[in-house]
Amino acid sequence: MPIIVKGHFRNALIFSCITVGLSALFLFLHWNFGPFELYPYVFAPGNFLAKLFTEEIDFWPKVSILMLGQFVFFFAFFLLIRLGIKT
Repeated sequence: MPIIVKGHFRNALIFSCITVGLSALFLFLHWNFGPFELYPYVFAPGNFLAKLFTEEIDFWPKVSILMLGQFVFFFAFFLLIRLGIKT
């Protein structure tokens, strides 16, 4: 049975999922086809969180931490925008 999300949380969740998907796409393009000019700006929240765990962990957990940082930042960002629009 699918989970049905209603209300304000739904829009913030949609934007956050799109952000994580685009982040994964940009990361893929950067690693496979060369430098991406907006990389430092697009991935700043994820890179900040990933730098806390620099050389102590393997590659895939580090990528997971980067994606988690992206998701949490943009989820909170769009949630605050949504709450600001309502008031």
